[in-house]
This record gives sequence, C-alpha cells and structure tokens, in this order.
Amino acid sequence: MPMVRFISDPERPVVMSDEEKERLASMSEAQIEANAAADPDSQPMTDEAWERGRTRRLARKAREASGLSQAKFAEAFHLNVRTVQGWESGRRTADETAVAFLEVILREPAMVQRALSRKGQAA
Repeated sequence: MPMVRFISDPERPVVMSDEEKERLASMSEAQIEANAAADPDSQPMTDEAWERGRTRRLARKAREASGLSQAKFAEAFHLNVRTVQGWESGRRTADETAVAFLEVILREPAMVQRALSRKGQAA
C-alpha cells in the first residue's frame, strides 16, 4: 500500500465520527487505496521521506523521554547537536546503527550513559 503524507495540526487533532469509523472499517484495502489515489490532496510518500519521518519520531521520543534539551541530549549521548537537530527536524535520516542506538537510548538511557561514562576507562 503506498504511503501518503499527512501533516497534523496539534491545535486541531483529527477526530473521526462513528459514521466515518464504520465506513472505514467496511472498506477493503483496495477501496482505501483507490480513495487515497483519487484524493487530489494525497501525495505518495517516498521511501526517503518515510525514513526521515521514522528517524524524526524516534529521535524526538528518545530525547523527550530523557528530559534533555537537544544540546544536552547530544552531549550526554556523544552525538553532534546538529545531527540531533537534523534528525528531529526531518532534514536527516539516521542510518540503521544510529536507529539502533536511539532505540537503546529510548529503552535504557541510564545504562547507555553509564556505558559512555566508562569510555576510556580500563576494564
């Protein structure tokens, strides 16, 4: 199924009526795709845009969970602040290694910080 770009407005969240929910639930995947393709405001999302969005959400989620600013997050996890800013703005895509690192930070930030603080110390 092709992906489409959707920009939500946090001030006006999308709320589906019960009728809309029922209509959507009754549609097949083919009908949903046909309706999306017929929508003049619908734009297929490229793989690159999808990856940037994935990076953006993950980077922001990991940083917000840590409670740190972008600069402090970058410092704490030995990242370049411009890289973090690029990820969160959607201008940059993280490679799979960086995605894995962000996933670990999201789940175990204190463990990652302990491991990084031992960097350069004798084992």
